[in-house]
Amino acid sequence: MIEFYYGVMGSGKSKRLIDQYNISMTHKLFIGFIACIAHYNDAADDNKLITTRDSDKTIKPAHIITPNFNLKRVQGFDILYIDEAHFLTPDAVRYLSNLDDYIECYGLLTDFTNKLFKGSQALLYYAEQSYCLPVQCDYCNRRATHNIRLVNGTRVFEGDQFVLKTDDNVEYKAVCGDCFKSTKTLTF
Repeated sequence: MIEFYYGVMGSGKSKRLIDQYNISMTHKLFIGFIACIAHYNDAADDNKLITTRDSDKTIKPAHIITPNFNLKRVQGFDILYIDEAHFLTPDAVRYLSNLDDYIECYGLLTDFTNKLFKGSQALLYYAEQSYCLPVQCDYCNRRATHNIRLVNGTRVFEGDQFVLKTDDNVEYKAVCGDCFKSTKTLTF
């Protein structure tokens, strides 16, 4: 069974995953694997962590999943937590949906241009339950439903679907639908 928890940037997806994992391990509810869907071409770094934005919570995943990772290697779990699940391929989601195990997936729904991630689209189709994690708009305090990308403080509308925040000039903001539409020409 798959449950999909989605939200905009900063909505607490990784924090919830870490909290759920810690509860499971503390109360011995499950003997769980943690899987982190990482957007890396190289899985050689064993020090990758699932961490929250404010970095007050961190866990080391059992597996780092790259685009070439074979999900069939993840076996023998009672519960599987997957972070950054929007990077799953539709085939991977289909595979997971055929397992009898309990799987919690956490990820974005759409990118900065409001296009569904392929993994998220498949999760919406295959998940038995989907939950939106609410957060306030960074500008007007209504419920945020979209992400925007800023480069050097200016909103951009084109580019790769995902850019890691390794460059200090790139940032993401969570916005409501009205601010998503009205900020098309604004500089922040």
